[in-house]
Amino acid sequence: MKHLVPLCEKCFTSSQRISSIIIKYSNKSETAYILKITCMCKYRRGFIIKEPTEPKVIRVEEGSDVILPCSLSSRQDITPETFEWKKDGQKQVFQYNGGIHSNSIPTGQDQQFRGRVSHFSDKLKSGDASITISNTKVTDSGNYTCEFPDIQPSQMFHMKLRCW
Repeated sequence: MKHLVPLCEKCFTSSQRISSIIIKYSNKSETAYILKITCMCKYRRGFIIKEPTEPKVIRVEEGSDVILPCSLSSRQDITPETFEWKKDGQKQVFQYNGGIHSNSIPTGQDQQFRGRVSHFSDKLKSGDASITISNTKVTDSGNYTCEFPDIQPSQMFHMKLRCW
């Protein structure tokens, strides 16, 4: 945490008097989260700025299979949910929407990934949206995101794949 403005002593020591809101700021190169803490007595307000952490780097040899991990910490059943994997913010790697996925209807899936991406359907009930990319290529290297747009607050995971 980078910065904290103290709240009034009365509210700071009483968790029942503090409400919080998470505000997400995002641009193409970074994502930062700002936690706004407001005293219920309305005397003072404070902010905690949480700087983004570097994405996990996954290295794989060309021609190998790789698992890109993505799991909700709540372990909630995501079978009825929507999640989407993208490469470099644009290319659709894999999409799942309540049982319908890219492998069954690959219309939006980028040609680069067709027939090479799979998910673990038996792990959806425990919040696991990880995917496997088979027969990796050097061109698969890049920044990957796994996003749950309909879960509140919205969940997004970042990682870098390096294929050599």
